[in-house]
Amino acid sequence: MEKIPFEELETERLYLRRHEVTFDYATLLFQQIKKDFDHIKVFLPKMWLVKAPEDEYTFLTSARKEWENQEKANYAIVLKETKDIVGSVGFFDVDWTEAHAEIGYFLFSPFTKKGYVTEAVQAVQKWAFEHGFHRLQIQMDTGNIASENVAKRLGYMKEGDKRDEYYSPHFNTFRSTRIYSLLKQEWEKQR
Repeated sequence: MEKIPFEELETERLYLRRHEVTFDYATLLFQQIKKDFDHIKVFLPKMWLVKAPEDEYTFLTSARKEWENQEKANYAIVLKETKDIVGSVGFFDVDWTEAHAEIGYFLFSPFTKKGYVTEAVQAVQKWAFEHGFHRLQIQMDTGNIASENVAKRLGYMKEGDKRDEYYSPHFNTFRSTRIYSLLKQEWEKQR
């Protein structure tokens, strides 16, 4: 499969947009992360590395390059009604040759349990399958029931667990990762 430019997406309630690459925007995101750190840190150990707006700006700069090189697409999840940034969703570990990618996401705690992640994942998976991807996967910590429920709700099949795959500063121990996947033909049957 040939590389295709990533596109910004829209759903009934959401805009999925590329993150801005400005220091003001990085500062805004950093403040949201800092305010909601107790929620975010549990299952996103890389967020422990964000200690200042400069760290977020470095991440956004890197994410923009990866988008432009068609290596990764990291979207801000923005509410249409209020223009609030409620989280992030994106394609990771994109393999254009084998036509597969991973979908990852998180929400800030005030916006959980409203169906925003499910809606955002539906939009990115629709784009992926309609543009030639064959397989998508979602990975989560085995204790992240909310994330696992998103995968189940969208018809992803459980493949198994990678035992003690990463170290969690929050839990102060190694944690396991659960893998779910969805194939294009399975997605087409659901439609």
